[in-house]
Amino acid sequence: MEPMTWLGFLPSYLIAAAWLLVPGLAVVLVGRMRGFFAVALAPMVSITLVSVTAVVAQLIGVRFNGLVPAVGLVVFLVVAAAFGWWRDRRFTGARLEFPAAPSVWWLAAATGAGLLAWNLVEAFQRPEFMAQRFDNVWHLNAIRSIVDSGDGSSLTVANLNGTQGGFYPAAFHDVAALVMQGNGGHINAASNATVLAIVTIIWPMSALFLVRSIFRPNPLVVVPVGVLAAAFPAFPLRILDFGPLHPNILGLSILPIALGIAVQLGRLGQDVWLDAPRMTILGMALLPGLVLSHPNVVMLMLLVTGIMAAMVGLRVLNRPRATWGRRGVATMLGALAYVVLVVAAWPVLRPGTPLDSWAAAFDTPAAAGIAVTNATTDGLASWVVSLLMIVGWYAAVRRGLGWLVAIWGVVAYFFIVAASFPADEYRLMLVGIWYNDFHRFVANLPVVALPLAVLGLDHLVVTIQQRLGEVGALKGLARPWLAVVVGILVVVGLAQSTQHTEGMNLARKQAADAYRFDEDSSMITPSEFRLLQQAQRIVPEDAVIANYPGDGSSLTYALIGRHVLLPHFYYEETPARRTVAVNLDEAATDPTVCPILREAHVRYVLDLGGNIEHAAAMPTMRGLDQISTARGFREVARDGHSRLYEITACG
Repeated sequence: MEPMTWLGFLPSYLIAAAWLLVPGLAVVLVGRMRGFFAVALAPMVSITLVSVTAVVAQLIGVRFNGLVPAVGLVVFLVVAAAFGWWRDRRFTGARLEFPAAPSVWWLAAATGAGLLAWNLVEAFQRPEFMAQRFDNVWHLNAIRSIVDSGDGSSLTVANLNGTQGGFYPAAFHDVAALVMQGNGGHINAASNATVLAIVTIIWPMSALFLVRSIFRPNPLVVVPVGVLAAAFPAFPLRILDFGPLHPNILGLSILPIALGIAVQLGRLGQDVWLDAPRMTILGMALLPGLVLSHPNVVMLMLLVTGIMAAMVGLRVLNRPRATWGRRGVATMLGALAYVVLVVAAWPVLRPGTPLDSWAAAFDTPAAAGIAVTNATTDGLASWVVSLLMIVGWYAAVRRGLGWLVAIWGVVAYFFIVAASFPADEYRLMLVGIWYNDFHRFVANLPVVALPLAVLGLDHLVVTIQQRLGEVGALKGLARPWLAVVVGILVVVGLAQSTQHTEGMNLARKQAADAYRFDEDSSMITPSEFRLLQQAQRIVPEDAVIANYPGDGSSLTYALIGRHVLLPHFYYEETPARRTVAVNLDEAATDPTVCPILREAHVRYVLDLGGNIEHAAAMPTMRGLDQISTARGFREVARDGHSRLYEITACG
């Protein structure tokens, strides 16, 4: 990859941040929201705006570029202004602000962003490197395809692999494509900048929003929320290595906002500061973007909010019947209807095939241990976070927030099913939407563990303050400067004890291994990339290159903009693909080969050799085995073990 400095990478990051923040911020400000509250909500509105307008643009035959969400923004602003005007007339003219002292919450978000940025920069190593993993072949090719074709619709982007692609959540790719259009065409920088902006901007602010929606933390605990947001090896580092699962990173970063709104809607928190009209309009603004980020995040939302609804209904049932009233009955019936909806929707929304390729990786006690200790899937525990979470269980029950423990227990059980249950219909029913994949599901646990850990820390801090206050000799020490000193010590101690654990160090190392770029890289090595650069100069833009996708050549389109016959490991079979796989090397002697190649514009063959990614799962393509010695092929470029051939047999 062409070398890039972090200073040179900064414009890509700023473009990504602008697309995530600016459109949504304009909408929520017009909708009478402000301060930290407005900025925290802005990305979810921006994601909905970008991903929905990409779908609309494809449906009406308009190329997707920066003008499309800009035009859509006008519509969103009109809706937001109408809502703000209606609410001002119906309720009050006051703008809604986050119910907390703003400075400390901004500091918390900045602290979390700094720690998360450090972790990701350690993983990326250099801004131009890419994750050399299975899923990134799709992600990078999809980004390039959106830029080139102008089609960013989640309804059609999967056609990259064939004509029967179907739905694929493209919100991440749409944002990254906009960044690529603005940064001069640097695809790896665009992808990395989008990931970095999501993780450092959306995730910490969403975590803070969720915590404040549940309870009012002690001022000394607010900044540590940012530290704890960066304290889980499972998210985001684990799914940068496994995958990378960029759509899941986006969806999970938004999810705490949805859960916070649900907490307020169900009046499950310690106070209610969101009114019903705002909760309704925010939910409407959030849901499309969440669906187009990743459907399995929507399923996690349904699971968690279904438990919330059950708890709301149980609260009404536990009250004397004489106190129910019409509102109580309506609440109970609404909660029951929502639970029934979730249960009914679950088997419908799971994958439509019985495919289950993941064997049980752990026994049940080991899987439970991973959930309780917030460990990596290698079994390395995050002790400080987990101890705080366990204290949080106790504090939640004491404060009337026991539903938090129930939610954690159910989500942890789903992880245990994915990680330790046999491959049968029961596992498919529960976790099929996550492809029965415990690597993927473990990233869900921090979303429900984080508020419990914060609650546990809050309980400890409040208890210590109360004990010190009972000591007469120490009452005079309760000064603002002392609170600042104690707060700093808590933040530093928490950061030190969570960022340098064995599990976190391993997560950083594994993510860095995914992004390594040397001659031992799993997909594209420096010598192979040099051959791709030669191919970019040799191969015309309208030509197609025959390739074996497992050797890294499936990334050719993403990296140099030249089309390959097989841009992914999985593909829809076509006559050209079948011909290349079976008898391409017979082009000079088999009269059926060349007409098919000409129709598909296949004029070159790329053989990167080297490592084969997912070798056991890759099909045999004997038509490419003998190209170096077959008649009708001329070598036009080489670098190390990699070769580019022109097909001369077809004229």
